[in-house]
Amino acid sequence: AQALEKGIEPTHGLGSIGMSTAEAAANEEFLDQFVGEAEEQLEKAENAILEAVKEDADGREYLAEAYRDIHSFKGNAGLLGLKDFEQLSHSLESVLDILKSRSGPCDDNTGTLILRCIDSLQAGLSRLTAGMGTDIPEAVDLIAQLDSLVRSSDTGRAKRPQAAPPKTKQSTAEAIVA
Repeated sequence: AQALEKGIEPTHGLGSIGMSTAEAAANEEFLDQFVGEAEEQLEKAENAILEAVKEDADGREYLAEAYRDIHSFKGNAGLLGLKDFEQLSHSLESVLDILKSRSGPCDDNTGTLILRCIDSLQAGLSRLTAGMGTDIPEAVDLIAQLDSLVRSSDTGRAKRPQAAPPKTKQSTAEAIVA
């Protein structure tokens, strides 16, 4: 905010070229609020997943809590146009939605994948606040693994996550054509 008072544009990576100082300030304020809430939501989701993988836990309650936090995170990321954040959290939310309806603990492999996703979202927030852009480099691979779990859910139990081959990001035009 002090940088805006001096006429310096924000550097968080959302871009403010062509914005008035007032628009850039509002953008900066929304981003700061998003980051604060996002850090809390991701921390709560991480703690819930750690509880859900305990052998003696009925993971449904914890998975439902993680689902709610990731759902809120996804919506906020979408409002700000943070595509990697939104897409990764959307796939994560889909897996959590399936898992929260089952009884028993979350298996270790799936729990590890979910925690990797949360770690990537947290690292993305750090890059965002450091002005290093809005991309999450490992998002494509993690989304592929999560989507594989969703596709396998028709067997009644999510299969063990397999490492997906590295993929390149599709441009918006390529995604529309596909």
